[in-house]
Amino acid sequence: MPSITTVHDSLPYIDPEPTASERAAAEALISQERSLVPDDPDHALLPPTINPHFSPAIEAELSRIASKQPLAAIDLTRYEAPDDTPAPSDLPTALERAYASATYLRARRAHLALLDSYGKNAWNRAQEEVSGDIKSLEETWKRGVGRVLETEVATETLRREVLEVRRKMA
Repeated sequence: MPSITTVHDSLPYIDPEPTASERAAAEALISQERSLVPDDPDHALLPPTINPHFSPAIEAELSRIASKQPLAAIDLTRYEAPDDTPAPSDLPTALERAYASATYLRARRAHLALLDSYGKNAWNRAQEEVSGDIKSLEETWKRGVGRVLETEVATETLRREVLEVRRKMA
């Protein structure tokens, strides 16, 4: 039984890697089950796998993930309050961080207040603006599903006619 499609039943960022004995036991179970079912002759007809061509940024990210390095994202420490009272030499840095944090929080509070006041209306207005498009897409989808059902009925009718002709010929 060849594996034409790959299904991952694990969460690689949550599940731990299996131990060597667990992996060996799983591979033994797989080989035992594969020996019960003959290989599918059609899987050789599938096209060869495509070698992906990733951009340098994607290649760098994939190599970072493969080496299990943490993501070096935005440094949020500038928005955090200092733990202790800083030494006089560290005071300018602490004040810069406090100012950045206060500015960020002030802007965030203003944006949340605007969202609370006008967000519902803006969302409703945006939905009303695209309601015609949504209805048009829904009607197109319904017509497409209807055509698929008509095709299935026609196919079943033809299949029955073919079976009837074969019965008469036999």
